[in-house]
Amino acid sequence: MSRRDDVNQLYKYSNYLARFESVLFWLDIIAGVIAVFGNVQVSAFAIMIQIVVAVLYFVSNAADDGYFWYRAEKVRRKNNIENGLGTRLSEFETEEYYNNQINPSIKKYALNSLESNYFSKNIAGKMILGSCIKSVFAIIVLIIACRFVQDSELLLIVAQTALSSYVLLDTVMLIFYKVRLDSLFDEGYAIMISQRIKGKGKNASLLAYSVEYEAIKAHYKIRLDEKSFKNENQRLSAEWERILEH
Repeated sequence: MSRRDDVNQLYKYSNYLARFESVLFWLDIIAGVIAVFGNVQVSAFAIMIQIVVAVLYFVSNAADDGYFWYRAEKVRRKNNIENGLGTRLSEFETEEYYNNQINPSIKKYALNSLESNYFSKNIAGKMILGSCIKSVFAIIVLIIACRFVQDSELLLIVAQTALSSYVLLDTVMLIFYKVRLDSLFDEGYAIMISQRIKGKGKNASLLAYSVEYEAIKAHYKIRLDEKSFKNENQRLSAEWERILEH
């Protein structure tokens, strides 16, 4: 049976916006350098580009957070429940998306979350260096804007500060996200793999774990890098299979 993931198509527009925001960011960096070293006319045009870029970045980010990303994540949450509990909540189907073959149950639902937790924490770790580098560039351009523009270009300072704040916040939230997922995975591993919790309280612990995982995803709103996922998928899948064998 080939792998099927209907839910992934819902992330398409969110991914488009993420790429658009990346283009905007580097356009802002280039415009910032041009604004410093260009003549008066070129610098004025570059500054105008930076202001427009900051506004477009805000609009794109708000549209993604408020609609496209939320819609995709909502269906993904439902799909985890469908797969884990053997029910049907939407028209979207997945096959071989989750790599555990136990019968539908609370444990299967929680184990799906643990698998997602494992992939997410590892891919988030791969993203931190690139995000930090991006934040450094954002700070440099902000310093340049504050240092070289005139009082009449205060709008640039406001726009550049807003854009840089978005980029810096993304990096900070990514680091917190990684730390939270590392800690939560250890908790889930103890419940489901090490089997340290047994008896009547186990189902409650499994549900509490799964709810916390979804809460972390919803709170930090980290978009895992698609390229990193594709590069790491085979290796992480093999490692996950070894974890399940324990």
